[in-house]
Amino acid sequence: MRKIKIKLQKVLTEKKTSQNKLADILEVSPSTVNELCKGEIKRVNIETLAKVADHFKIDDIRELFEIVKDEESVK
Repeated sequence: MRKIKIKLQKVLTEKKTSQNKLADILEVSPSTVNELCKGEIKRVNIETLAKVADHFKIDDIRELFEIVKDEESVK
């Protein structure tokens, strides 16, 4: 089975933006942004993703997501 991985930490590093700053911009808690960066969140509000894309001027969805194999299904 495949999973969708969000590459938010990579984007934050490239754009020199902190998780706390992004949390303020998105109007979510810093822990929510941290969970997104770690890939520990199961559901993401589409409006939140749109705000991320808009703020960082992301036009190609591949800059924010990638499809990876689920590690557990490989074992």
